[in-house]
Amino acid sequence: MCPNSLAGNGRALRRLLLNLKNDIQMNNLLQMPEAGQAENGAKPIVGFSCRVLSWLLHHANREGRNEYFYKIKNRLLSKYGNFIGYDVQFIEGKKCHSCGGTGIYQGYSWRYQDYEDVCYRCHNGWYKRPTWNVLQRIQFGNYVFHQPFERLYKKPEEISLPIIEGYIDHNRSKHGKFALTVLFLLYEKGYIKRWYKGAGIGWRCYWWQPRNWLYNIVHIIKHGRNSIPFNDTKAKMKARISKYRSVKPVSYEPDDLPF
Repeated sequence: MCPNSLAGNGRALRRLLLNLKNDIQMNNLLQMPEAGQAENGAKPIVGFSCRVLSWLLHHANREGRNEYFYKIKNRLLSKYGNFIGYDVQFIEGKKCHSCGGTGIYQGYSWRYQDYEDVCYRCHNGWYKRPTWNVLQRIQFGNYVFHQPFERLYKKPEEISLPIIEGYIDHNRSKHGKFALTVLFLLYEKGYIKRWYKGAGIGWRCYWWQPRNWLYNIVHIIKHGRNSIPFNDTKAKMKARISKYRSVKPVSYEPDDLPF
């Protein structure tokens, strides 16, 4: 497969996926009477486009941290999401080991002997201060997403708000990478070029699995004869030839002997 055909297939796939994007941006989409308004006043989308886009965002959100994805997530939720309330996330703080959490550092100097001073490695005994993150709950389709709103270093007065202890963990979904790729193709202009630059660096061992075919093809296109399959074949051929090659005996002249 040549680079031109690979780029052509990528453009064709992008055109197909843009049909979904055009569906979403149509002005004649129906609006449910009970649906709320988005933050910027945009009409919430409903129907097939809403279900597909929210499903993609839900599964892609489980693929870990990605700065490119968060730009798309913020854009979609601010445009189509409905604000439904707040949650509070509490992150436990870490005390300073230098001062033992007191904020006063006790040290020793040959000039001043024992001395005490304010610990400059922490904030009043906290190496990492306890934080309360106020999160917005955004309804998009059948799923609820969290968006950061405010960070506080004291417990908020609204005690009735639900408290989320610790960090939010997402279990990865089997559809996560597919959903992430579709969103990138829809909303990131230079995604194919960025993907091609990072793909094909190494060879994926389970080459017979369809999910590894494209990466390995790109690897062969980039490295050519120096790609791993060709290098392995050369090494195996050399090893086989060396087995059947006759070794010439070394003969020494009397004057060449080392003794």
